[in-house]
Amino acid sequence: MGANEIAMVSQQYHNRVKAILTPAELACFDSYQQRLQRAVALRDTAPVILPPDEQMVVDKIAQDPESAALRTQLDVLLRIEILPQ
Repeated sequence: MGANEIAMVSQQYHNRVKAILTPAELACFDSYQQRLQRAVALRDTAPVILPPDEQMVVDKIAQDPESAALRTQLDVLLRIEILPQ
């Protein structure tokens, strides 16, 4: 596991998200991602609130088995999530 694997899975996830979302949904998702990254950079511990349109897009991604699996794989690689032993 290394930076190359993280980059590869991240790109696969991004490609899958682009494949399942409409351009308007993708713009909405990108906006959410930017706000999330800004909060992380500022070390803001307050939750990033999702308006209904962003929540719909996040739910759509989560309901797609391929993108959900890639997100889980990415979270494990980034040590955000630990798989059960």
